[in-house]
Amino acid sequence: MIFFEEVTRDHFSIIQSLYKSVPEYALMEERVLPLSDSILQEEFLNPDTVSLIGYFEEEPVLLVDYLPKHPQDGTPWIGLFLLDASQHGTGTSSRLLSAFCDQFLSQEPHIHLAVLPDNFKAQRFWEKHGFRYVRTSISNREQQVDVYVSDSNANK
Repeated sequence: MIFFEEVTRDHFSIIQSLYKSVPEYALMEERVLPLSDSILQEEFLNPDTVSLIGYFEEEPVLLVDYLPKHPQDGTPWIGLFLLDASQHGTGTSSRLLSAFCDQFLSQEPHIHLAVLPDNFKAQRFWEKHGFRYVRTSISNREQQVDVYVSDSNANK
């Protein structure tokens, strides 16, 4: 069973655990773990994005942070799709992505996301799900990112 729950302060320990399970991602993001409560508050409890914990077989295994409507292009942007390392290579991320898109983005003709240039696993994952590279840009954290887009619900 897959379900999603909006992040609250009660989820901060889950978020810490997810980041800790994938230290190479935290390193790519130039993060120091554990994340402070102020950083968690700013990033996952802000009014601009929606942050969700994804559960698979009743275990919290995914952190999603997305912008429902980008102010410049009006499309949703996935900013983070962080899967617990114990689930890597199992197909769980594909099932979670499909469920996430069905529940939150099913009416969207275009979905954007940003991938860190050195995150080759993520690039392969998104390309496998129908996303294509469109340009390189700078994130709100002032990092270079590769922008991908899905032009239909091909990611399901």
